[in-house]
Amino acid sequence: MGVLREVGDLRASRGPLHCALGVFDGLHRGHQEVLRLADAGAAASGGTAVIVSFSPHPIEILRPAFAPIPITPPWQQAKVVEHYFPNFDIAFIPFSKELSHLGGESFLDWLRMEVGSESLKQIAVGKDWVFGKNRSGSFGTLSEWGRNSGVLIEGASIASWDGERISSTRIREQILKGKFDYVESLMGRPFALMGEVVHGQALARTLGFPTANIEIGQTITPPRGVYAVESRLLHGDRADSWMPGVANLGFRPTVANGASALVFEVHLLDSELDLYGQVLETRFCRYIREERKFAGLEALKAQVLSDRDAAQSFFGSR
Repeated sequence: MGVLREVGDLRASRGPLHCALGVFDGLHRGHQEVLRLADAGAAASGGTAVIVSFSPHPIEILRPAFAPIPITPPWQQAKVVEHYFPNFDIAFIPFSKELSHLGGESFLDWLRMEVGSESLKQIAVGKDWVFGKNRSGSFGTLSEWGRNSGVLIEGASIASWDGERISSTRIREQILKGKFDYVESLMGRPFALMGEVVHGQALARTLGFPTANIEIGQTITPPRGVYAVESRLLHGDRADSWMPGVANLGFRPTVANGASALVFEVHLLDSELDLYGQVLETRFCRYIREERKFAGLEALKAQVLSDRDAAQSFFGSR
């Protein structure tokens, strides 16, 4: 899998291009139907399957006050593609106000010019996808443009679960409720947070519970509290090996003196690794307790011991 920072880099790709086009926040089951169409086309032609997404999210430019908190910001999309959809490259359209002024057909002409008119053989989208100035482009627009341009256009039907349409908005709502099993049903994989392990205050280490302090950036998070989790490194000798742990997501009210920065830290139960600078993926397995403030460090330490025992009991019973 090659991460191509801008869509124009696709000119150097091998063979015909088969593009899955959309925003793809979450890369959920509905998005995966679009990916299957592009993947099948690339397999048949010996070409390249590529996800063409947007960075930043178009709403951040068009209506910033209404921009959703991302499930998978662009850098995480690249990591998700690398590990879950390895047949694909991924490239990002740098969305701007100038680009937003293009009508539907004009946007498609621009895209074809960017990737190389001779190499673009297929575009796959969701049948309900809209694009272009004032959302003027539809699947019908795309289909007509494809007939005139010699580009195969395919549309994935709207995916549903439990009688309702699968959407990024619906997934965000369930993440905020901590409904991880339901989120997994919608996404087709467990919900996880990703981020680089950075240096923190090292307070947990002085309490005897070293933690990996993970920089998760601007992304959707579940309710604050303590969780039994599983983490894995995305690169290196231990890559793809899930390790049980206990995680705290919150503002550390006992020791942070009202700090406003959300902290995500993971204590691995059975592993002692040097994680600084590495990217860790952490999936949520069981909610243990809510975040709360303790009278002092001794009370906090006693609770951390109890949290660790609860996580160990959970993993031991599976």
